[in-house]
Amino acid sequence: YEKGVKNVQAAIDAIDNLQYASNLVSAYDKATKALDKLTAEQRQMVPNMDKLRSVGPAIDVYKMIASLKPSNTNYAGTVQAAYSAYNMLSSTEKQYVTNFATLQEAKNNADSVQAVISKIASISPTSRNYAEQVAEALAMYNSLPSAVRKLVTNYDALKSSQKEADTVDKVRQLISEINPNASNFEAKLKAARSAYDKLTTPQKRLVSNYYLLEDYESQSNNSGFFF
Repeated sequence: YEKGVKNVQAAIDAIDNLQYASNLVSAYDKATKALDKLTAEQRQMVPNMDKLRSVGPAIDVYKMIASLKPSNTNYAGTVQAAYSAYNMLSSTEKQYVTNFATLQEAKNNADSVQAVISKIASISPTSRNYAEQVAEALAMYNSLPSAVRKLVTNYDALKSSQKEADTVDKVRQLISEINPNASNFEAKLKAARSAYDKLTTPQKRLVSNYYLLEDYESQSNNSGFFF
């Protein structure tokens, strides 16, 4: 009799511990094994059986969350599926999904990845703010956890845009360094003009201080300097 009482109490405790288990699947297995040791009559003495029944749907969601991997090509889809399944649980069932924080983090990451993809897609090579757009997209990409960066499907486009923006920025920098009063004025002027002429037509449109280069060349010509 004493052993039977201990087995009943062990089953009750195992079921109560489900809500606080760090590994729900393991805890669920432990609870069901404790119940397997009981007779039908002893099971009638377990008052928290309803809690165990509530764990069934939660177990499925728990497993979905535990299986989330950024290496999955459909990561965003599996995250959304797990999130939808969680939201379909009752408030009581949700209490047993002890890895919900993992799901929330995964959803935040998936949302952030999508935001980066959209940001890259919105970069316009013809925009006067092209360089700023590229910088913003790159900052967003770099802020992502390294494990999910590979999910940014248009990262190659960002790399290409960054390379182009850097090329244009170097020309802008060369122009900004020109000082009409400096002894190296002519050398700086020639270097800036040469770099500018090597740009593609779309890239030339992005050199926002090109007017300065033209002004400096005008000053040079009026001063009697010729290329």
